[in-house]
Parts: sequence; C-alpha cells; structure tokens
Amino acid sequence: MSRVRDTVFVVASVLFGAMWLFAAGAKAWAPLPAYEFVGYAVPLGIVAKLAIVGAVGAEALLGAAMILRATRGFGWSLGMLIGTVGVLFWVRAAAGGEAPCGCYSNAFETRIDDELVRDGVIAAVHAGLIVWQRVGQRS
Repeated sequence: MSRVRDTVFVVASVLFGAMWLFAAGAKAWAPLPAYEFVGYAVPLGIVAKLAIVGAVGAEALLGAAMILRATRGFGWSLGMLIGTVGVLFWVRAAAGGEAPCGCYSNAFETRIDDELVRDGVIAAVHAGLIVWQRVGQRS
C-alpha cells in the first residue's frame, strides 16, 4: 500500500476508535438517556442495565483496539455499526422516530431518525474504506 493510503487508514482507525470510545464514555458518564432508550427494546431493570454495560464494554473494547491498531481494517467497526442500526430500527418501531437516541448520552440530543442518517453516512465511509483496503491488497 502507498504511504498516503496507510496514513488514511491509520487516521480513520483512530477517528472511528475515538468515536466508539466517546460513545462508551458518554454512556458511562450519564447512563440515563441510554437506559431510557434501551427500555424500549428490553425490560427495564437488570436486563436493561446489563444491556448498557454490555454496550459500553463492547464500544470501549472496539474503540481501544482501533486506536491501538490491535485490529486492522474496519470490518468489526462496521459490524458493530450495523448492529447499532438494527437496535435503532427496533426501538424506532416501538417508540417512533422522535424518541431520543441516547447513543452518545446527553452529548448530542439527537432523535433516532437523525442518528440513522448519521450512521448511514458513517457506514458508507466504512464500506468505502474496506473496499479501498481490499483493492490495495490485490495490487
């Protein structure tokens, strides 16, 4: 791969890793918005709390792995993003698109529909990076 391509991949990996760490940290700092969001998908109480802890742990682990370059490529991040979009659609069906997202706790007070648009753009960037990486490996 070229030096420019390598640099783009490292910078993108750090930025997306920071995004996941920010999401995890925001939920850990102020879990109530995420708890209310998850309450549309699972029963409130211990199940919802475990779901939040699992999400924070997975986001923190992925974010750290991407920043430390322990994981190469963007497949894991895209996979987690697709899972997040699935949960957003699930909750949207239960609560409507105007429900608060809670994805970044109180940092961005966005609605589910807004987050779906944002996640669509982020997923497209991931897909483009994955394709560019695979094309670079073949040459």
